[in-house]
Amino acid sequence: MKKRPTLTIGIPAYNEEKNIVRLLTDLLHNRQSTYRLEKIIVISDGSTDATPRLVNKFANENVLLVHTPKRYGQAYAQNLIIKRTSSDYLLLLNADVRIKDADFIDATLMPFRSSLNVGLVSARVIPLPATTFIEKTINWSHMVKTSMYEKNLHSIYLCHGRARIFSKKLYTQLAFPKIIAEDAYSYLRAKALKYRFAYALDARVYFRSPATLRDHFLQSQRFIRGKRELALYFNPATLKSAYRLPDHGALTLWLAAAAAHPVYAAAYLSIHIISAITLRYHEQHTQAVWRPSESTKSL
Repeated sequence: MKKRPTLTIGIPAYNEEKNIVRLLTDLLHNRQSTYRLEKIIVISDGSTDATPRLVNKFANENVLLVHTPKRYGQAYAQNLIIKRTSSDYLLLLNADVRIKDADFIDATLMPFRSSLNVGLVSARVIPLPATTFIEKTINWSHMVKTSMYEKNLHSIYLCHGRARIFSKKLYTQLAFPKIIAEDAYSYLRAKALKYRFAYALDARVYFRSPATLRDHFLQSQRFIRGKRELALYFNPATLKSAYRLPDHGALTLWLAAAAAHPVYAAAYLSIHIISAITLRYHEQHTQAVWRPSESTKSL
């Protein structure tokens, strides 16, 4: 019988007492049809809530807790995870996501079996049903943008930090710098090392969109600052090419979506304008640690 490849799951977590038990339970219940789970590493990144205690309840199920005395940020936590694994594959997950499918991991691993030289695979991210009008508007914009991005399944926009799997050849060459856009960095670094990026359409991970304007502004700040930080590691031509969208196709799709849902389109444009004005005056000045959006943690 052919030996199944091994997998380590790494989860940076900061004050995730509301979500961590459900996430670990879902991961442990995933079918190991095409892989063997060696361990799950949870980095409690300076958590001050019950996260460490709750994770320790899974100690008998190959779940390893590493608790840092202060918060260092996601990049630091992911580097700790890399140092603690030698598995064939490494799955990095955000702690504030839902895994509903028992074959999620198998589906995320699929591109490694079907394509040569794949080093990085990202799962499809889907917003949970909204609870506020702001959240409904953000969900609508997310679905429209995803439709645009999925016209090119190798796009940087599809490489989300919420769920990514790395081959051993790639993750052993990675050291995440202390920047916010670590997901985009992993995509660009993989490309620079001549590894292919793949998008697993059938691997679905669920998340909560911001339910308030404040939390949406926080996420917008992350994206804008993240692109600036990437310029310290990659040349302008590389970044311009990676973030380019087909103008005509994107505009056509957006106009069609706006015609179908004019209220959400008008609301999103208003939020976008307010956000652009607000960002000029309220950008956070921090190195690698970011204030989380509270409403996105209510899964």
